Amino acid sequence: QVKTMHSRRRFARTLLLSGAALAAAPRIPSLFSAAETARSLVVQSVSPGLRRRNHDMPRAAARDFLDRSLQSLTGQPDPAAAWGALFDPHEVVGIKLSCLPGRMLSSSPGLVAAIVEGLLAAGLEKKNIIIWERSSRELENAGYEISRSGLKIMGSDELPDRGYGVRLAVAGSVGTVFSRIMEDIDALISVPVLKDHDLAGVSLAMKNMYGAIVNPNKFHANRCDPFVADLCSHPLVRGKLRLAVCDASRVQFHNGPAF
Repeated sequence: QVKTMHSRRRFARTLLLSGAALAAAPRIPSLFSAAETARSLVVQSVSPGLRRRNHDMPRAAARDFLDRSLQSLTGQPDPAAAWGALFDPHEVVGIKLSCLPGRMLSSSPGLVAAIVEGLLAAGLEKKNIIIWERSSRELENAGYEISRSGLKIMGSDELPDRGYGVRLAVAGSVGTVFSRIMEDIDALISVPVLKDHDLAGVSLAMKNMYGAIVNPNKFHANRCDPFVADLCSHPLVRGKLRLAVCDASRVQFHNGPAF
């Protein structure tokens, strides 16, 4: 089932998949300039076929619902055109996963594979796609095989200086340094898992950005308020976050974010 609805949200158009969840931002120079007061387009897809099997979402079902949801979101006639409405073939795209809890509650490899297939359908080359997390160890624990060439699957810690840049980034109450991957990519896809967070209340696409900075431990006071919002207002996030795909194929409602 794929249905479309509208709701007001500060952070641009949002696309949700039950069993997985997606969020798409308008491709404009400033994310907020045109979208700040606009109504968000929300697409929700629900199917038993999106449920996890052996801790993974079936790739074929994920691809089917991703394509149909993106077509609903963009109004394009076919999947390739829908993905192409959000991503250009020449762009470097980073896919930021959520892998801290391990295989039981991390971004599903089947869902991530479906996202990669969509990007390839839009004309991107494998060498310009980076699947990443804070560390390669977290990716491996979640069931991913590290790859440093072609389609890259790697942690920020694989890069020089432990993977973080040298420029101080300030956004509201947040002062931090971003992953070099965040600095180098043209567009970002966030792939969180729908789960409880004992401080923030819920951990989704915005909280997923804590894995893109060097000092996330500093921004958990006052139930992460206003730090999550301030971090996501930084141009490196708000200017590059093109799509969020929320994996809701397994939901944790209490005692998160660990499994």
